[in-house]
Amino acid sequence: MFDASGSLTEVAVANRVPGKVELQRELRRRYPPDAHTKALPSRVFRTGRAELIPEVSEELLRNIAQNTSHLQMLRDIGTGSLIVVPLRAHGRPRGTIMLGNEKASRRFGADDPEAAEAPARRRSLPVEQAALHNPEEETRGTSGRAAKDDRRRPPVSGAPQAEVHAP
Repeated sequence: MFDASGSLTEVAVANRVPGKVELQRELRRRYPPDAHTKALPSRVFRTGRAELIPEVSEELLRNIAQNTSHLQMLRDIGTGSLIVVPLRAHGRPRGTIMLGNEKASRRFGADDPEAAEAPARRRSLPVEQAALHNPEEETRGTSGRAAKDDRRRPPVSGAPQAEVHAP
């Protein structure tokens, strides 16, 4: 989720390939999304609308990479298709959930963003409740617990990697 300053805090990362979890965390640490940029999580956060990138091309990676090291990290993660959905509380976006498929997997299609919003709705309830009681401290912990609890639920079909961001 994004805080008042526009910083994005990662709550959970999952990937079927264990080594890529650390790579994804390092990517976020080195190149954190900012609510004031055109980055996809930031745009979804601002608009409150899910977005689909059915094919993550080399051209797209070159356009979003900040330098050659960033570009290599993006290539190493190997995302072939991507969906970002808003995580809402009190009727407004509080963060984002990003789901990605590897290049060798099936591509996300037009119906997948709607399917991806179901886990976002499940996660939004504990976030909303926590925000009512302690807006600064509780929301982050509750979002992480909701993300961990959601691992027991069936994933969006073919989504081997996911990130949840919270304040």
